[in-house]
Amino acid sequence: MTSYEILCSDNAYSGFEIVAVVQADGSPGYSGYFLPSHSGEFSVLVVRAVRPSGGATYYHDYCREWHRTGTDVPPATPTGFSAEPVYNGMHLTWDRNTERDFYCYIISWNDSLDFPPDPDPPALPSGEFLEGAYTDSYTHYSWVPGMNLYYRLCAIDDAGNRSGFVIIEVAHETTGDSGTMLPLALTLYQNHPNPFNPSTTISFYLPERCRVKLEIFDVSGRRMTCLADEGMDKGAHALEWNGHDAVGSAAASGVYFCRLTAGKKTIAKKMILLR
Repeated sequence: MTSYEILCSDNAYSGFEIVAVVQADGSPGYSGYFLPSHSGEFSVLVVRAVRPSGGATYYHDYCREWHRTGTDVPPATPTGFSAEPVYNGMHLTWDRNTERDFYCYIISWNDSLDFPPDPDPPALPSGEFLEGAYTDSYTHYSWVPGMNLYYRLCAIDDAGNRSGFVIIEVAHETTGDSGTMLPLALTLYQNHPNPFNPSTTISFYLPERCRVKLEIFDVSGRRMTCLADEGMDKGAHALEWNGHDAVGSAAASGVYFCRLTAGKKTIAKKMILLR
């Protein structure tokens, strides 16, 4: 053999380029050094031995261990991190990372900025205050209105490199600083499921104790039934509509409206019943 060539590519099928050449001198072992591409995203490494008469022998056609030499760059810190309360929890979204060696996101939460340490090396976690996601969204089903939490997000690549962290605060008592949600006001969540058959759950949040009326109307404006007409405490509430009117007759398939009146404020949501 006259030399060994090191080739790299970002996939196993094409785009290989020579990044280093090591001269063969009969030694029992060889090592080669090269700088990664500007993106640091090479994921396939090929070593081939060049013969004096021409031609080459491939020694290794797939090697990811080079990621762990320290030359690889970590993913970019996620951007666009935001939170929105939904019917059954807190829905978190962010901009998806574009690195080709991206692996997953780690989402952690706590009631203060004193976060428990993440696993090291990072893995796809699952625990009381830790979760993982492969996509650009996650719903924290344990969140309920009135709960103040900090959510922390980072990206992990397939070599275990970790991006920087981005943190958002979800709170009701807040000054409205950047990255912080405004206080949660009177909220009527979309019924779930929707469309529904035969019943659906209607959830809402009251910022203070008040008299509440929850009514169901058809598209003509006729009141079908009243699910509540009473004083209720501040906090989260949920009521079920069984798809029947006030006298117990089953409602026909179609569009209906749920109207919440709390104190002097009124909110309505459209629902679809499919028989």
